[in-house]
Amino acid sequence: MMDTLSTHEESGVLLPPFTSIDKKQLCEALGWSRPRLDRRLAEDADFPVLRRGNRGGGWRFDLGAVIAHLVATPAPHSLASATDGGRRMLSPDQVRDIHAELARIQAMRRVIETLVAELGAALDRLGASLGHAGMLADSVSPETVDGQTH
Repeated sequence: MMDTLSTHEESGVLLPPFTSIDKKQLCEALGWSRPRLDRRLAEDADFPVLRRGNRGGGWRFDLGAVIAHLVATPAPHSLASATDGGRRMLSPDQVRDIHAELARIQAMRRVIETLVAELGAALDRLGASLGHAGMLADSVSPETVDGQTH
């Protein structure tokens, strides 16, 4: 699995191989709601889209390109943070850094989830193998002499 990942040159984020997905799958991969994705598509003219669709579907995205874009491009709107009871706007650099860190965390979470799933499957296969070997060993009965197993 690890050899199929590529690294985004600017951020160092591990990206999945080319994966064409629809809006629902993209929302699931990013942990976004559908309205959030629709807002981002409306506000971000550079958002990577393989094929535009309509309300009925047909949208296609390259997950790796989307992650790379999100790492490199902050959301079109500014984020506010509270300080000393007042409000201040974060600088564009701070917003970009926050988005890049979030994208890295989300990408690593997906990588870890994939690796855990692969590890679980490997352990299941190993358990089945050992169980099968155990059944074979149990089917061969040891010789007995005078009622004792040898």
